[in-house]
Amino acid sequence: MWSEERLVSVKSIFIVEDDPDILELLMHNFSAHKYKVVIEKNGEDALKTIPKILPDIIILDLMLPNMDGYEVCKKIRSNEKTSKIPIIMLTAKSQETDIIIGLELGCDDYMTKPFSVRELLARVKALLRRNNLAETTQNFTKIGEINIDRDNYEVSVGEKVISMTLSEFKILSILLDYPGKVYTREDLLNRLNENKTNIIDRNIDVHIRSLRKKLGPDGQVIQTVRGIGYKCKVNRNYQMY
Repeated sequence: MWSEERLVSVKSIFIVEDDPDILELLMHNFSAHKYKVVIEKNGEDALKTIPKILPDIIILDLMLPNMDGYEVCKKIRSNEKTSKIPIIMLTAKSQETDIIIGLELGCDDYMTKPFSVRELLARVKALLRRNNLAETTQNFTKIGEINIDRDNYEVSVGEKVISMTLSEFKILSILLDYPGKVYTREDLLNRLNENKTNIIDRNIDVHIRSLRKKLGPDGQVIQTVRGIGYKCKVNRNYQMY
């Protein structure tokens, strides 16, 4: 169901959905908006196809036959070749715990069924725009007046260098690397523990408060997502460079 052809000027959307009515709806609307649409109806085939075509974004249904969307998402994120592709998960489950599981496994956004096609289109555009805005190198990130220099473990706001603990530095780096992506407290804890940083769950909130205070007015770029965790929000006043 896929083609090796890549249209440079057209964004490609990979849809994993087994419901024929929803699939037809999505294909029609995204094609009408000039996206290149590629589809698979189950997780196993999707995991074979995605590394071959490297789509710009993935729309992933949760309730798939044989392998559910959680497992597909986990495998996409564990593959270095596909780990950075944005994922929007579609789910009939609206419980907070289900949403948190998806976010913890690496999906960038989620929508519950039944969903608005217009809203889904808007979210796809927002994720693609976020990726295009991000010009993050391995060692340097700049958002608005906030600069992160990983070579020297240094954060500055404008010309002023901000003193930070190692944990604060790493939390800020994680959030600013992927603006708009929601991280649960457990996400942040796991990322910190990858580098054997000594931090416990209840300290995440303390570090966030400290970061906001140290960054001053620019600290508003770190936003709380109630009941879930934190994200970096980039608006017209906070552009990435």
